[in-house]
Amino acid sequence: MTITAVIAEYNPFHKGHEYQIRYTKERLKADYVIVAMSGDYVQRGTPALISKHARAEMALRCGADLVLEMPVSISTASAEAFAMGGVSLLDSLDIVDILCFGSESGEISALKELAEILVEEPEEYKKLLKSFLSEGLTFPAARSQALTEYFKNPRNFSGDDFDGVLTPLLNEVTQILNTPNNILGIEYCKAILRQGAAMQLLPLPRLGAAHGTAQTGQFRDGEELKNYWFAGFYPAEKPRWTIVVMQDAQTEPEVSSAAVFARLCDALSAGE
Repeated sequence: MTITAVIAEYNPFHKGHEYQIRYTKERLKADYVIVAMSGDYVQRGTPALISKHARAEMALRCGADLVLEMPVSISTASAEAFAMGGVSLLDSLDIVDILCFGSESGEISALKELAEILVEEPEEYKKLLKSFLSEGLTFPAARSQALTEYFKNPRNFSGDDFDGVLTPLLNEVTQILNTPNNILGIEYCKAILRQGAAMQLLPLPRLGAAHGTAQTGQFRDGEELKNYWFAGFYPAEKPRWTIVVMQDAQTEPEVSSAAVFARLCDALSAGE
């Protein structure tokens, strides 16, 4: 039996969240999905757009099996504390096998590598961080610069083979640290390292996409026909495919263009 967990705000619950739950069950073959969700207050202390009970019901109706509320002290905290609290809650259940989270890069190795440095804080990294902070950089900018400089030394890199000039991770550090879901993914990695949690981490690549609806001025049985479209690329971080789904002259498609797009991405991922 496989139990997968998600840490989320669902503020509000949308199609991407539904896709994540479906992905864990269809692709990861999870028997059950547990969600650790923020309550009526979310990060930065703002009230949630929709009540916690309504958001929990949305998740359950879309395939989640259990929704647990995170304490307000966690749900309104920084990304680091949010991740620590969420992982701690799930780990205390002693049944979670996989923590699935959205990621712009979709590569767990780079996130783990960065998390290990931030947890261990080797002396060379601390000196670099202090140096950049003394130049007046903000902490996020100083951290990004320090990590970039740190990984310029091949001895500090334990991931893919060093190419003699720059490591694959070095090329991605700045981009990773400037994208919100990757940052939160690093915090999940840090939380698991610090707590010794047994669950595995699995990033779900976020999809880059846009959608629209166009009126046609044509009618059928009193209802106006519309053209629906959804365009996007996959994977979001390093696109290999551009997909456009068009549904012409429809009153209301039985299957949304976004759902067709998601299924195509699933098929492409399965064929890799």
